[in-house]
Amino acid sequence: MLNQLNYLKFILICSLFIQNCAHFTTFPNQNKKGINHLVKKGETIWSIANLYKVSAEEIVRTNDFHKIKDLKAGDTIFIPGVKKKLAPLLSHDILPKLKDEENFIFPVKGIIVSYFELRNGRMHQGIDIKAPEGTEIKAISDGTVIYSSNSFRGYGNIVIIKHQDNFHSVYAHNKENLVKIGQKVTKGQVIALVGNTGNADCFHLHFELRNKGKPMDPLKFCF
Repeated sequence: MLNQLNYLKFILICSLFIQNCAHFTTFPNQNKKGINHLVKKGETIWSIANLYKVSAEEIVRTNDFHKIKDLKAGDTIFIPGVKKKLAPLLSHDILPKLKDEENFIFPVKGIIVSYFELRNGRMHQGIDIKAPEGTEIKAISDGTVIYSSNSFRGYGNIVIIKHQDNFHSVYAHNKENLVKIGQKVTKGQVIALVGNTGNADCFHLHFELRNKGKPMDPLKFCF
């Protein structure tokens, strides 16, 4: 366990860095050029982004986040910056695969205020979700808690959960951690409360998803 924690500290200290909350929200931009897309059964935000060769983040930015989060067949969403539908891509997906029963849920109800993207020349390796103090933070999938403390400078109270297929989820700036190291958790279980511990200028969850230690864009998995 000690070696595992040292490894996690190494990858996080080397790759995580302190970020303040950016101040923009995810509301539809009616002035942007683009087209409307009718969602079909089985489509996800990521498959739609692949179809039009745009980023999932840009689709989220130009649509109501809550509509995107609960995307279902029959919904219409705005696809920015394109003029016509493109042919589906051949499947040579380099993203790690999830089993059907392992789909991740979104960890907290709130507004995304910072994305998985370059920021001031450095990579912000997760997303920040603004929510009221004390809002429940939920485990995105079944797993085992491998870290629950506040020893990472600047990140306040952190919970790290190990999932199947080499995935780890990271939840930071928590007001309070509600789980302990070694504890088994289930998808949707409340594991912490939103706070602003560490270096945070607003109440929010800093959330990361990693596969084999590599940061992944949560918006490609958590819907």
